[in-house]
Amino acid sequence: MAKPVIVVHGGAWGIPDRLVESNLKGVEKATKAGWAVLEGNGSALDAVVAAVNVLEDDPTFDAGIGSVLTEDGTVEMDSLIMDGTTLDAGAAVGLKDVRYPIKLARKIMEETPHVMMTGEGASRIADKHGLERISQDELVTEEAKLEFKEWSKKAELGSSFGHDTVGDVALDDEGNIAAATCTGGVTGKLVGRIGDVPLIGSGGYADSRVGGVSTTGHGESIMKVNLARLVLN
Repeated sequence: MAKPVIVVHGGAWGIPDRLVESNLKGVEKATKAGWAVLEGNGSALDAVVAAVNVLEDDPTFDAGIGSVLTEDGTVEMDSLIMDGTTLDAGAAVGLKDVRYPIKLARKIMEETPHVMMTGEGASRIADKHGLERISQDELVTEEAKLEFKEWSKKAELGSSFGHDTVGDVALDDEGNIAAATCTGGVTGKLVGRIGDVPLIGSGGYADSRVGGVSTTGHGESIMKVNLARLVLN
């Protein structure tokens, strides 16, 4: 029997003073949600989903509700989950109306023969499995609008700005490791931009023989070196 572990991150970014307290509380709440699953002999996969769901519901974080805005002022989200025992993985790309992107990534992993889905195909899978949809009006928060306004004044198009990807890694009592990562990307990104998050080996990786990684930072740089996989080499 392994000793369960869960590690949660809320993104690598310079947290404004106005968000420090809510950020810390949010990560703590997410960690407790994941730990409750592990403490009840649940799986690592269930634990990472439970933790990320909390962050997707918290407008403090750049995932789900609270995701940062594209150049058009819209939300586009990506997610990745990986089972370290089977090396199965699922990724959802460019989501605009799914409340919990990490749940869709898991459905793609477990219910389809594919790894990554986008657009209409991803939406069909969400509907087939009864995953909750949400409007852009509900996804776009006042904080995201404020950051977009700040970005418009200070940053050139394509520059990394604002808060970042969330994710976690868990080890359950059976020795299984799972990793999950979810994001709305970077403020002011071009519509259709895909970063590191949904790419296996970049946004996350899990191998129960070695360990698990959920990355956060400058996506374009992470992609160039397959950072998550590189960490486990």
